[in-house]
Amino acid sequence: MKTSGFLRPGQTEKVVVSFRPVIVGTYHQNFMLEDSMNAEGAGGLGGVSVRIQGEGKVDASTSVRPDIKRSTSSRAKDFEVSETEVNIPATRVGKRRSVGIKIRNPSSQLIRIKCKIELNNCTNESSAALSIPLSSVQIKPHAFVLLPVRFQPKEIGEIRGIVKLQAVGRTEIEIDIVAEGVSETVSEL
Repeated sequence: MKTSGFLRPGQTEKVVVSFRPVIVGTYHQNFMLEDSMNAEGAGGLGGVSVRIQGEGKVDASTSVRPDIKRSTSSRAKDFEVSETEVNIPATRVGKRRSVGIKIRNPSSQLIRIKCKIELNNCTNESSAALSIPLSSVQIKPHAFVLLPVRFQPKEIGEIRGIVKLQAVGRTEIEIDIVAEGVSETVSEL
């Protein structure tokens, strides 16, 4: 429904907001609703700021693909990851890029997984450049989550890290992360 953009005193108008998060986490956005009557007299600063926020959670209704290969081990796995190495595309210094690691729970029980990242080249700059915003995730039975890995380079060069995932009392799974910070300007050869 398209809004008219103008309201008379005492009039209200409903605005529908759709929310479709791409990864698990908390989102927010501020919108400025301008008051055109006061905005002109106040140098364009009249109005109200409205904050809309939501939380992306696991979709337990998502069906599990039957074509995923299972381990022949007699011990049941607590969780599975989609890949053992993630290559984050080259990212300009100062920009931010996020990629997701898909973690599946093939079991019939809810599991909690602790998440941490360790960096191979542990300078202060690199530790701030590669991060995960969640220290743990819960995954419902036969569902999955996307664990976000954020990369915001502050200098040019390659950064390597290891995301470590562990369910309580179980073996740790490691995923290698490779990322590269590149120059703001692209030089021509």
